Amino acid sequence: MIKHSKYKNTGILFELLVRQTASDTLKGVKKSKSLNMINKFFNGSTSLGKELVLYQGLVKETFDKDTKAERFISAVLTERSKLSNRNIKGEKYNLIREIKNNYDLKSFFNQRIPDYKVQATIYKMFEQETGRKKINPVNSVNNHFTILEHITRGKVKHAPVQPTELINEYSKQNEELRLLSYKILVDKFNEKYGKSLNESQKMILKKYINNISNTKVLAEFVKSKLPIIENDLTRIGNKIGDKVVKIKLNEVVNQLKSFSTLKVIKENHLVTLLRYYELIQECKHVIDKKVWYPSWKNTWRGIRHSRNGKGWRPWRDECNWRCGWLSNSVCI
Repeated sequence: MIKHSKYKNTGILFELLVRQTASDTLKGVKKSKSLNMINKFFNGSTSLGKELVLYQGLVKETFDKDTKAERFISAVLTERSKLSNRNIKGEKYNLIREIKNNYDLKSFFNQRIPDYKVQATIYKMFEQETGRKKINPVNSVNNHFTILEHITRGKVKHAPVQPTELINEYSKQNEELRLLSYKILVDKFNEKYGKSLNESQKMILKKYINNISNTKVLAEFVKSKLPIIENDLTRIGNKIGDKVVKIKLNEVVNQLKSFSTLKVIKENHLVTLLRYYELIQECKHVIDKKVWYPSWKNTWRGIRHSRNGKGWRPWRDECNWRCGWLSNSVCI
């Protein structure tokens, strides 16, 4: 029986290298090792580069008829049989060695692949067609129909989305230029929103961007921050004498514990975490500076400003309102 291996899957190797290149670019690495590996091992003259074209064909192409899809699969397998297994094996060995020398191998491969099932099936189908291992007929049929169903998934025709002229021009650029454009976009984002985010929030966003597909690393990072956030909120609660604010802070801390069971960090979890940091910053600010704020009453339709009979209410109202705002918006 043929077993799948991420280390030997040409499509997955290329996908992970592209992601690593994007991550290196965001971190400001000028000469990305992963980009050098892509240019070295996946160009048009290498066996891996030629096999990658076949992988991408089966992943991206769609047909509206089974007969066309069958012919396409047959043509791909014919082209794959023309490639040298020995050359492919040697190039993969050298590629893995370079990845191991430049990156942590476990962390590099510990990422989610959206089309993992399809990529794994292509690998097993190529192995059973070109290898010498014993083939299980049931698995062989299952692999074939998995790919057949995948490339005929576009039978229902949808109205095509017309790309803008800018997107068309962007898609024609080479990969290095697109990565550079992405970096400029990130820099513009930092320039516009960098001053409104505190350092903790920036760190969370950076970790999320760099590990958006590596859910395990992202979840471990978030969980490592939970005790720090909890301690900060507890210390803030000890400095506040108002019972109402203390109750709301305790409620917020209790909701924070739900994060410890998460295996996948989604966008709503990220937003909630950013709000925790905003709450901590705001409460520390009003405690240190003893700032006085007007009373704010939060309603579903908006925010209505009111004063009490003595003028301005003390600074504790701001923390009180922030706690209520966070506890009403936490979504686990």
